[in-house]
Amino acid sequence: MALSSELRNQLTSTNAAIAPLVTDIRARADYAKSGSLPATVATLQKYSQDIQSLLAKASPDSSDLGALATETSQTVQPALAALADANIALMNMGQLSTQRTIEPATAKAENILVNTLSDAAGKLLALLADADPAAPGPDASTARMVATSQTALDDFLTPADSPTGSSGGPANG
Repeated sequence: MALSSELRNQLTSTNAAIAPLVTDIRARADYAKSGSLPATVATLQKYSQDIQSLLAKASPDSSDLGALATETSQTVQPALAALADANIALMNMGQLSTQRTIEPATAKAENILVNTLSDAAGKLLALLADADPAAPGPDASTARMVATSQTALDDFLTPADSPTGSSGGPANG
């Protein structure tokens, strides 16, 4: 089965959103001290490789599409939601908190990259489900996690920060 141009473009867009996030995560001051950040980077690098492998196939079969859809919904989206939630928790910590490992502005900037990749992965998942009806579609719990993270992130974004330009600014102020 040949990939539609829409699916091919979304695969390319999703893959392009991975590298800036990986670079940002690796640049964090707390990267080496964290067990979850290197694991997230490994997950994203594997996802990028799997997307590239799919793009390289002249005619991927439905099991290839299904495997990528499963990886997207069961591994990548939960990892992105967990990263966004951790960054939001860091943004909410007081200035003198000893648990705050990065500045709120750094967490906010990283969450913009997380949101960009999460949006791209969600669109990819929908296209994969259309291309292969047996492929898993967006999981309701994952969609809820990502939506909750996005709502919390929107509370901290100005319209200029948001990839969609639709947020309202800080909730408390």
